[in-house]
Amino acid sequence: MIEVIGGADRVFVRQFIKANQLQPGRRLTEIKVSFATPGELPIQTRVFYQGQGTVRSGPVLVQRIEPEGGPAARLRDWPLAFLWVGGTALIGALFVQLIKLGRGRPV
Repeated sequence: MIEVIGGADRVFVRQFIKANQLQPGRRLTEIKVSFATPGELPIQTRVFYQGQGTVRSGPVLVQRIEPEGGPAARLRDWPLAFLWVGGTALIGALFVQLIKLGRGRPV
């Protein structure tokens, strides 16, 4: 069994491996396990074996996979948003000045 945990024993995935999934002999068999984390927890991988004989686990590689469409582009459009807010404030200020100028004129 392969298990990936994080934090205080929070199990992200538990995958049972059968003997027919392993290559016979001394060759390593690559087993891919997919899981998702909230991102702030350290993770740990565990391998358990309850059969007869000897099983050895090799190196573990944990690789981040970006979701479809790539990473979330946080603040990618901040210049446009800044221009929008600044322009709105400027136009508002100009309208206030026009209203003030209009009130000073006799009708």
